[in-house]
Amino acid sequence: MKNFPLLAFLGAGACFGAVLLQSARAESDFDFQSTREVVAEETIQTQNWRFEMGPLFRTNMRVGFGGSSYSQALVRSGPPSLPQGIGSATGYADRTYSDGYVKSDAGTGNPSSVGGPNATWFWGYNNASQYNAAAQTLSFHSSGAYGLIANDSGLGSSQTDNDSAGFEMEVAGTLASNCWLKLDFTVGAEAVWGNQNSWTTSDFNGTSSRIDVTDVYTTSGIATVPAAGYRGTSAGPLGNTSSTGSPLISDLPSSRQVNIVNLGAATNTIDLKTRADVFELWLGPRLLVQPTGAVSCYVNPKVGGAFVNVRADRTENLFATSSTLQTWDDSAREKKCTFMSGVSGGVNLKVYGTAYIDLHGGYEWSGSNVNFQVGPNSVSFNPSGWTVGISVGMPIDPSYF
Repeated sequence: MKNFPLLAFLGAGACFGAVLLQSARAESDFDFQSTREVVAEETIQTQNWRFEMGPLFRTNMRVGFGGSSYSQALVRSGPPSLPQGIGSATGYADRTYSDGYVKSDAGTGNPSSVGGPNATWFWGYNNASQYNAAAQTLSFHSSGAYGLIANDSGLGSSQTDNDSAGFEMEVAGTLASNCWLKLDFTVGAEAVWGNQNSWTTSDFNGTSSRIDVTDVYTTSGIATVPAAGYRGTSAGPLGNTSSTGSPLISDLPSSRQVNIVNLGAATNTIDLKTRADVFELWLGPRLLVQPTGAVSCYVNPKVGGAFVNVRADRTENLFATSSTLQTWDDSAREKKCTFMSGVSGGVNLKVYGTAYIDLHGGYEWSGSNVNFQVGPNSVSFNPSGWTVGISVGMPIDPSYF
């Protein structure tokens, strides 16, 4: 992060300037001991315990995803296939179409049954257009699932750095001090939430097709074909257990037409959104240099842990020309506790009474990433990042408790 070296430079400059200003104001009869007492009275760090709080900004947290897609899986599953439920055209079967059905009844396959072994009264159709009176045929239709042929495909992946605002607070207590040097013990908490990111990508480009089947049955043995909407049952029409009034057709189609229909160019889009929250607790020593009573500079190494909560929402759409072939929606969430360490540095400036402002920046390092799956994609979140913040602090007065 480019701002952190600049912040450190400004802090060092403030400390150096304060030293020069204090020296310029000193009188010729400078008394080191009395000046030290004045500094001790004016310093913002005289109390043993102090409390700080304020806004925090964390940057360079990394979010990424990789993996495949449902569209890729469909390509690997093979070319388009025959519709399900229509069986073989040369064997007895229960066949269900998009506009009717032809199924075996109790006598199908029995040479002594009424109408012969191929006959069945267990059939029905939906539309008048299916019946060709001149040809004495009924046509039934069914479409198979679409298949895909890939022209250009690959694994989608991306990674980006994310920024997020949050809040922090800490308590610091003095362990030891010597003139302008001081060693503190610090405990802090910080949180950044609502860290959001989104990608829209595509990893498939090809063509889509399906197989359409038309089975044709002869009605030459039926004196009067029932009107469209007719529904026969396994026991005859409307439950009639005799063959009287039950028109029979063959359980085997007289012909089957198979057509491959090109649905056009196919592509997919993948929309992936993530949201992350990071809640961290840390502790560590803080070494301060106090050149004047109004300014102090410090460095603060720290270790601790973080609770990370990440949610991912994924939507994939597969298109062929201008129509949507299929849509998939997936959501997943992962929660994890991870080790954290880091270092920060800053400048404390006295502003009013014993209150002071703390300008600081640093880097927080995570011991591990948060990794999980959402659909066929993998998601990774690394909470490590640069931090910068400004806090308002004041001593804690034990008399309040």
